[in-house]
Parts: sequence; structure tokens; C-alpha cells
Amino acid sequence: TSPDKELNCGCCGYNSCREKAIAVLQGKADIRMCIPYMRELAESMSNAVVENSPTGILILNASLNIDQFNPSAKKLLHLDETSAGQPIRRFLPSPDFEQVLTSGKNILNHKQNYKNLNLIVKQTVVLVENSHFLFVLLEDITREEQIRENQRRTAEETVAFANEAVSRQMRAVQEIANLLGETTSETEVALRQLTKNIISKKGEDNDRSN
Repeated sequence: TSPDKELNCGCCGYNSCREKAIAVLQGKADIRMCIPYMRELAESMSNAVVENSPTGILILNASLNIDQFNPSAKKLLHLDETSAGQPIRRFLPSPDFEQVLTSGKNILNHKQNYKNLNLIVKQTVVLVENSHFLFVLLEDITREEQIRENQRRTAEETVAFANEAVSRQMRAVQEIANLLGETTSETEVALRQLTKNIISKKGEDNDRSN
């Protein structure tokens, strides 16, 4: 390793980093016993996670300007090299950032619809402990929300179609009932008139017989 990384902290039990390195080569020590090494490894792994995360990640400073962002945030918000140092409100007009900064209370999974970006996200804003930096997570749920909205519209259209179909059927039944009612009434009148005529005719015949 380079001399600038030789901390010689003694945490591993050896007097110097070189003694520890020799012991590792001789198979007498485990490289993972080195605290600075493990810290560097953890930071490297953390950076890899951040860089490859599908979640947009930003760090904002106390002025609510963009300090850092990962590739996913760059893609979601259409950022570029000049975006660092810009106010977050230019990209995400949300009161969450100011609220967390002033209150110290984190906001988790707050659904936000950024119409200026055609973007719907679950937004998490966390105040970094003992600092004035904000850690922002943006989970893109635009597609899921669009699918849910399409399903809602389809359901509403289906219900409306069903209601219209039922209404048409009810009107048809009513019209048929009205027609049947008129026919029955007319038949009843005709039968009564016929009966009356028959009775009248019979009476006339009886008078002639007498």
C-alpha cells in the first residue's frame, strides 16, 4: 500500500501496517482485521450501491441546493454537470425539503406528482444527523400510477356501460309493457262491445218471437 495509507493505528494488534501486511502474506493474520481497510471497503461498497441503485438519490446542502446526485437521479430529473449547486426547487417544487430542514422531522414515502417532469415518485427526505444536509430518495412509481389510473378509468367506463345497458333494457321492457297494456285494454273494450251487441240482438229476437 502507499505510505499515505499507512495509518499505523495499532487496532489490528500489530505495531505498524507493514507488520500487519507481512503477517497477512505469511498467512498469520486476516486482512479483514484492519479497521481502516474495512471502512474503505464499506465505503466502496456503499458507493457501488448508490451508483447502481434504481432509486434516485440526492444530497442537498443547507441552502437546499443540489450537492450530489447519483445516475438514477440524473436520469429522473434530467440533470447534467451544471445541475450541482442549483436550487432543488428548480427541479422538484416541493415544500418537503424546507419542512424537514426547519423541523428536523423526516418525511418518508410521500407520494409526489411532479407534472413538470411527468414524474410521480415516493419521496423520502431525511436530515443527516449532526449536519444541515438532506438525504433525498426518489422512487419512480410513474408507470404503476398510470396502470392504476387506466384500471380505474376502465372500471368506471365498464360501470357506465353496464348502467346504460340496464337503462336501455328497462326502457324496452317499459315500452313492451305499455304496448301490452294498450292491446289488452283495446281487446277488453272490443269484447265488451261484442257482448253488448249479442245481448241486444238476442233481446230483439225475443221481441219478434212474442
